[in-house]
Amino acid sequence: MLQKVPLTSGLTNTGKNAFIPPFFNVTSFSSVEMMDELTMKYINWYNYVRPHSYNDYLTPMEARYR
Repeated sequence: MLQKVPLTSGLTNTGKNAFIPPFFNVTSFSSVEMMDELTMKYINWYNYVRPHSYNDYLTPMEARYR
């Protein structure tokens, strides 16, 4: 079973990496497949569902194709 990885300043100070905190709220994964599935769900949500203020509150995909 994969263990929770402590965050280091190199990971937390990237400025643009919104992925790190919610991803590591899962304390452990039962398998690599579970980790892959959750990662893909997060990437889909981030790019297709979540509006971004720097894109005039459009999702990245909406902004890309406008």
